[in-house]
Amino acid sequence: MNNLDEFDQIVKSSMSEEEYERHILISKISADLIRLRLDQNMTQTDLAEKSGLKQSAIARLESEEVLPKLSTLLKLAKAL
Repeated sequence: MNNLDEFDQIVKSSMSEEEYERHILISKISADLIRLRLDQNMTQTDLAEKSGLKQSAIARLESEEVLPKLSTLLKLAKAL
């Protein structure tokens, strides 16, 4: 077992199954958002302007602070 697996087990054991699934979903959304934005050579500010969101909202999404609403995901999808 590597360090990442050990960390994952610690995180998983400290959360309910529902909390853990939410954590994984937020992590995947964040990673995908960053990857897609960088693939388009966009800054957070560029994406904010194109999507109609604030740059601070993009930063919160990318730092795994929040689970975005469907309406936010749709705005981001159109912008990317």
